Amino acid sequence: MYMLRRVYKAKHREGKLVASLVRKQQDIYEMAGRSKGTVYFNAGTVPGEPDSVVLEWTQDNLGSPYVSGGGIPAEALQVGAKVREHIESQHIEFWELMTPEKMDNV
Repeated sequence: MYMLRRVYKAKHREGKLVASLVRKQQDIYEMAGRSKGTVYFNAGTVPGEPDSVVLEWTQDNLGSPYVSGGGIPAEALQVGAKVREHIESQHIEFWELMTPEKMDNV
């Protein structure tokens, strides 16, 4: 099981807008079968890096969305284009979740 985290740096004072668009895009992906995701943001109202947006979700495995007839929903691509208009940068992180069967004998 994996946790994926996409991190966005929004343009000045556009963090809440980007978070709204990312939430909308995640809802589209969830309707297409992706696991539930969580979007959180800092629009400058809490300590930390302002205009930051984070999306996290889990997946059983890492693979291409194009395998086995999958694909990226067209509506998600359209929302993604809007997101890119309002961000300075983005990156994605991949984390393997620690589960009981993966634990070392400690």
